[in-house]
Amino acid sequence: MVVKTERCAFSEYWIFPGHGMKYVRKDGQPIILSGSKAKSLYLQKLKPSKLQWTQVSPGAHFLLVCTFVCASLGGKRDLKKEEAF
Repeated sequence: MVVKTERCAFSEYWIFPGHGMKYVRKDGQPIILSGSKAKSLYLQKLKPSKLQWTQVSPGAHFLLVCTFVCASLGGKRDLKKEEAF
């Protein structure tokens, strides 16, 4: 069974059916937000890239890349040590 999920316009988190809220701008474009926190910050016109908890922030991207690189390097280091002996 496929569940239709959508992305939050502010934080880029996945929103599952029955969660989140729709906000309609003055020009008529609907915007889907994950909750009241995202709605409040969106209406204050804050940039999501400045907030650490959003997926748009550079810190979140760094953590994702770092864990991926560290995991891949850990496996390679073990292989090199085994080959050296």
